[in-house]
Amino acid sequence: MSIGATWIIKAELEEGATLSPALTERLIGSLNRLKAWQAMLHVCQIVDDLQLDADQAGRMTDWAKSLAGHSRPFLRAWSVHVRVALGRRFEDYQHEVDVALAAAERDLAASVRARARQLKKARVS
Repeated sequence: MSIGATWIIKAELEEGATLSPALTERLIGSLNRLKAWQAMLHVCQIVDDLQLDADQAGRMTDWAKSLAGHSRPFLRAWSVHVRVALGRRFEDYQHEVDVALAAAERDLAASVRARARQLKKARVS
């Protein structure tokens, strides 16, 4: 069920919807219970659309760090995106930007290294 639910949330956010603070907290509170890689990917892909407070950003950053060794390269790449995006938005997590990018640049998967290059380029622009 989590795959469908997170896909709907992602689709709605892409159409301009916003999550209420209560729904955002429920989503962040459920991160560690997600088991399906597709649901985890959807959540990583919506980080830019979430209105998070610093505590929620910290919990999401920790969760994204736990995905750094996932067997799915695309999920590893998007977990880097989460860490970089939140590090750029929240001063307390700025150190995550360089750490996540450096690790991604050493990843065996080309897709992870490519995501790191895109994120570095976006930082300069």
